[in-house]
Amino acid sequence: MYLLPRNVWLLAISLSLFMSLTVFVIFLGGIIGQFLAPNVSLSTLPVAMIVVGTASSIIPVVYIMRPLHKYE
Repeated sequence: MYLLPRNVWLLAISLSLFMSLTVFVIFLGGIIGQFLAPNVSLSTLPVAMIVVGTASSIIPVVYIMRPLHKYE
């Protein structure tokens, strides 16, 4: 296990940091949005747009990643 290439270790570390940072950004987005938004009901709009953007990009990404030929 310790003989993995350096790039694999860097990818694993960066992915774990990215995943923890994502939760932190979503958590603080609503709190900071209450102070910045002119209307309190708009405080979570940026976080909601992140979720909607991610969900709407899944279908085009799946079509791009599918193989061009079928294996039989």
